[in-house]
Amino acid sequence: MISDYEHMLISALRYALGRRTYIVELTCEYIENELPKLSDQCKAIMIEDIERHRLFGYGDECDREDWMQLLKRLKEQ
Repeated sequence: MISDYEHMLISALRYALGRRTYIVELTCEYIENELPKLSDQCKAIMIEDIERHRLFGYGDECDREDWMQLLKRLKEQ
């Protein structure tokens, strides 16, 4: 079962996907720092959300780099 905290992180990730502001870097960094605390189910949802969003774009190149780094770290866990 996903905790309320994990639901909030998933919501933050979904909000930030495709944005072109400071929120992308802030969200990605925060989630990366929290990875050890997250369940496998939460990580799987995040991976799916990021991968699915490629159809819509990740924002600017710097944003795409942040998302790809987070995706890589999620898959390593």
